[in-house]
Amino acid sequence: MKKIVLPFVMIVSLSTLVSCGTTNNNISSNLSTPNSPIITGVVVTPTTKTQITNRVSTGSVVTDYPITIPPTTLTPPTKTSPVQIPTTQTQNTPKVVTRKETVAYNNPSGMDSVEFNVTVTDGIITSVSVTPKAENQISLKRQTAFAANVSSIVVGKKAKDLNVDAIGGSSLTTAAFETFVHSL
Repeated sequence: MKKIVLPFVMIVSLSTLVSCGTTNNNISSNLSTPNSPIITGVVVTPTTKTQITNRVSTGSVVTDYPITIPPTTLTPPTKTSPVQIPTTQTQNTPKVVTRKETVAYNNPSGMDSVEFNVTVTDGIITSVSVTPKAENQISLKRQTAFAANVSSIVVGKKAKDLNVDAIGGSSLTTAAFETFVHSL
């Protein structure tokens, strides 16, 4: 507002002094001269052409001086399609590995085999089942004890870091199981 008012006041003051034409030092008498034009406002009328009216009052007479500005040749904004920003969404699908295999291992009386069925989800053991396949009675007893206790000990542990003591008293079956899980 200050930027507009100061030049406006200066123009009015200058026009008042110039229109006086006298050398009278009494400024108040010069301002009251009815011949001094005073700009009282600008009226903007919206039409196809921009119409600006400059309203000037001289004493008790008000005169409007129309100023016509031709319409602009600006082109209307064009409709554009919205910008598509590619987003990378991380899929939270878990990595699930299930493997069932019969594993053979050495024991003092020869070779024994046992079937392991293990599911690992995102590196964590989520389920285990064991089917004893030993022919030696002592080995069969150890594998059965291992099968009964393995789930409660290993489910929830990291597969790659699995390191447990003899499960169900069967150190050889436990060692074979750890080797099998580490290979997943």
